[in-house]
Amino acid sequence: MILKSTDKVFVVTELKRKRETVGQLQKKLESYLCTPHTYSLFEIQESLKIKLNRVAHNTDELLRILKLYGIGSIDNMGNVERQFAEYNEIHHEVELYVKSTCQYAEYS
Repeated sequence: MILKSTDKVFVVTELKRKRETVGQLQKKLESYLCTPHTYSLFEIQESLKIKLNRVAHNTDELLRILKLYGIGSIDNMGNVERQFAEYNEIHHEVELYVKSTCQYAEYS
């Protein structure tokens, strides 16, 4: 797989953006607006925190590897694609959790 330099820049830029968003999601979960009101919401919040930490660590590690070795290998592109998929999944889960906590707060 041969990527043009613009593709390489795009991939690294996207990873950096997604990493910043993960940081924002981590802060959002710590916000008083996302305080869990039930034990099951508390468990979900804790699970999401663990997943976000893992995504943040994996993204940081992938960015470090890409900086050292470049993005040209198929292995690195596979890792990037997996990281994008994992990010999309956790982002969706956090949004569902936020809606759940807000919905609960409306009925309290």
